[in-house]
Amino acid sequence: MATTARRPPPPPPASAAAAAAVSISSIPSILKAYSIPLILFGIALFFQLVVTPGSFPPSHYDVLGVKKYASVEEVTQAYEKLTSTWDSSVPVPSVFDAVKVQYAFELLTNELWKRDYDNFGIDEQSHVINQATEQYAGATVSEIKSPLMEPNSFDLAEHTFNVINSENFLSQFDSTKAWLIQVSLLFNMLPFYVMTKCD
Repeated sequence: MATTARRPPPPPPASAAAAAAVSISSIPSILKAYSIPLILFGIALFFQLVVTPGSFPPSHYDVLGVKKYASVEEVTQAYEKLTSTWDSSVPVPSVFDAVKVQYAFELLTNELWKRDYDNFGIDEQSHVINQATEQYAGATVSEIKSPLMEPNSFDLAEHTFNVINSENFLSQFDSTKAWLIQVSLLFNMLPFYVMTKCD
């Protein structure tokens, strides 16, 4: 039989004061070991909270001076408040600023564009600001024509879809080949179906 060597029991703990002195003396060594990561963390936090937010352009809500995701009524009130001062003796903004205000108003009062901007950050017609600024360069604010953007209209009559209803459902399956039926939403408005024969 092999004998195993036993470890001696640990020495009894020193007094509480001695243990506290050991833990206090280890704090500077811990701070020294983690000083570079703490400094880097502080710099990253500063950039995240102070520098980075200032580098983004203002949103269309900021241009009108309303809170983010404001209702159409609040956007309209803010726009009317801004533009009412343009006719008085208050200094009129530059054409670029006036075009940005007009564009923000048009974008945020159109329900479809507002939904896309709020949910996905989609601003498909942002090129209009540069075009309108070039077009009205040297003009006064009162010469800017509204609307800057033409609303997109979607008419279902312009598009033909193979819609399945209860009358023609079985007639679609005149062969024994498999079919793939896809149900989806057309621009989040109306459901439509696409049928494809799998050969």
